[in-house]
Amino acid sequence: ETFGVTVVEAIASGLPVLVTRCGGPEETMSGIETMVGALMDVSDDPQVIANAYWRLRDNAGGLDLGRARQVLDSRIGCEAVAEQLMKVYEGALPPVPQRPATDDMETGTAAVEAAGTDRPRWRGEPGEPVGHAVVLALTPGHPRRIISFSNDLVAKGVEVTVVTARSAKLWTQMDLHPSVALLSIEDAEKRLNVPRAERFLVYRAPRAVLRRARRIAAKNREAIGPEMAVASVQRVHTKVANAWHKKVFNRTYREVRPQLLARLADRRVVPELQLDKVDHVFVTDINSTVTGWKWAKSHPHLKVTTSLDRSVYDID
Repeated sequence: ETFGVTVVEAIASGLPVLVTRCGGPEETMSGIETMVGALMDVSDDPQVIANAYWRLRDNAGGLDLGRARQVLDSRIGCEAVAEQLMKVYEGALPPVPQRPATDDMETGTAAVEAAGTDRPRWRGEPGEPVGHAVVLALTPGHPRRIISFSNDLVAKGVEVTVVTARSAKLWTQMDLHPSVALLSIEDAEKRLNVPRAERFLVYRAPRAVLRRARRIAAKNREAIGPEMAVASVQRVHTKVANAWHKKVFNRTYREVRPQLLARLADRRVVPELQLDKVDHVFVTDINSTVTGWKWAKSHPHLKVTTSLDRSVYDID
């Protein structure tokens, strides 16, 4: 097969794979060949296929289909692809290197440099900062807008702290001014008991039981029925588990996530922020509203707003 899509689907369904050596499948099975099955040479001789099949049968007990799926999922799964797309759409990928300027381009280049770029020119910060602002951007939909807002505040001499549940590396790659403090609770959210328990009960525990059952069934060389029955149960489990995760768990977690993030922020962020010295809190997304509301309630002096108003620190 040219692109290896069927091989990916087979591995995702928990099926052993026997496929000819060609571009797509070789790339898909790179590093996991012994876990999922075998590759065989392209040949018109039916005996080549038969021999490869029996070798696969003999090695069936040594396959680790669950581990192979995890490896493949880390490469081309939904989360892996989504992360790559987010980096593309949010501009986190490194910029394309510019071509060296030639003699006939020097005039134009000089004009561009004289005109300046879109990036703000940061002024110095003599004396004390104008104020201290906290930007609550736990799960922002438009990070570039928030970065532009934060950079503008820094240009006015404001001390800025961004609180997020996203990777700190993502923000630094998108031209956030280096003076902006970043506090991330991404790792803390990943360690929450609720999502970890769901992954264990819905995915890991059943898969471990089914893998063991399949290894036992594979030892029966006289009949293939038990092994095929376990494989069928594995496919059903995968469908049911994915449906549960998408339609039940994700919808429920979406409702309670703002509360959970607020608790994490109170435990991990508030001690470092020293909210008594903060004057403005800017709430930028729906999952940050509960956190902002709790801070406003516990610190009445804070001006908590959902408006990204750049004029609040203007000096008359």
